[in-house]
Amino acid sequence: MSLDLRDRPPVTSSAAPAPSSEVPPVVVEALRAGDREPVLQVFAGLSDHSRNQRFHTGTHRLTGSMLAQLTGLRTGHHEAFVAQVGGRAVGIARWVREREGGDVAELACEVVDAHHGHGVGRRLVAAAAVSAARRGVARLRCQVLIGGPAHLALRGHGIRTGEQVGGVLEVLVPARLLASIADAAGDLAGSSGDEA
Repeated sequence: MSLDLRDRPPVTSSAAPAPSSEVPPVVVEALRAGDREPVLQVFAGLSDHSRNQRFHTGTHRLTGSMLAQLTGLRTGHHEAFVAQVGGRAVGIARWVREREGGDVAELACEVVDAHHGHGVGRRLVAAAAVSAARRGVARLRCQVLIGGPAHLALRGHGIRTGEQVGGVLEVLVPARLLASIADAAGDLAGSSGDEA
C-alpha cells in the first residue's frame, strides 16, 4: 500500500450519523503551540476511565505543568493534531521524539467519550503517523489496550510483540506502517486504547 507523505490540508469527513439529526463533519488539523483550549475541551470530555487509560492516573484536572507539556509543541520534535466537530475539539493525537534527533517517538491519542466508535481516533493516529514519518521518525512507541481495536488492528498486520504491563501492551511500530494501517482501518485507536 502506498503512503502519501506530502503536506495534507485539513481532512473532513462525516462521522456515523445520529438517529434523527445530521452530524457535522470531523475536521482534523494541526494543533498550534500554546493552544490550551482544545486540550482542555478534550480533557473535559474524557470519563475517569478514559483519563486513567490515557494518562495512567486518575487525575481530575490538568496541572499547569501538564498543560504546558501538552501544548509545548515544536516542529519536528513534538507535533499534535486536533479533531473538531462543529468547532469543538473532540480528540487529539500527538507524537514526541524520545530524544533530540532520534528516530523513535511516543504516540498518544485521546478522544472524548461521546465520539468513541466513529473513527476519530483512527483519523488522528493517521495524521500523526504521517507527520512523524515525514519528519524522519522511523518507529512509533504505542501503548494499546489488549483486545481493544488498536491492538486487534495491529495484530491483523502482524504486529504481535511488545512489553505487556497489566492489560496494556507497549509496541514499537514503523511509522509508515502505522500510518497505512490507521488510514485503512475502521477503528484504530491511539495509546489510550479508547474506541476511536
